[in-house]
Amino acid sequence: SERAVISLFEATDGTVWIGTDGGGINAFNPQTEQFTHHLNTYNDKVTSITDFNGRSLLVSLYGKGLFIYDPQRRQYTPFQIINPSTDYDECHSGFTPFVYKLNANTLLITSKHSYLYDLQSHKFSKLNFKDTPEKSALQLTYKDTQGNILLSKDHILYRLEVAKKQLSVYLVLPQGSNISAVCKDKPEGILWIATSNGLYR
Repeated sequence: SERAVISLFEATDGTVWIGTDGGGINAFNPQTEQFTHHLNTYNDKVTSITDFNGRSLLVSLYGKGLFIYDPQRRQYTPFQIINPSTDYDECHSGFTPFVYKLNANTLLITSKHSYLYDLQSHKFSKLNFKDTPEKSALQLTYKDTQGNILLSKDHILYRLEVAKKQLSVYLVLPQGSNISAVCKDKPEGILWIATSNGLYR
């Protein structure tokens, strides 16, 4: 529905959910190789998309905030960050939230501040930064099955400890080496880091 794709999420059933820059939400079925455009979402700029509860998605719409999206009913329901004041601060003051499903019960939301959301208790927890100034607009760049979670901002990687609700500096690259992607070489356990200034290991 739009040439510019700005967010992707692969569901457990293999469906690839695609957020576009003004064309709304699309679903791709890899078995049938068919795309389904959710026409009711047209004109939405979907900056981030992830699973919410196995039936619905959590999406971030540029300039609008966070919403739970029901693909069956094709309906949005607003998802408020803590309270109206905080929600405005995180979604409508120059920041756009990014959303990630860390495990069955935990969502990560990054914007002006960073939060964990417990799907069972419906409670938000603001993340603390250990021995480093707080940073905004962090992006999840690495997550593995052993629970290692890395977020990035510019040339710095941060390690997230979910149990402690804490972020700490993991690695600092030279200035100007803005991080775009991270992966691990499984046989050797080496981290490969793609940046605006080349590849690091």
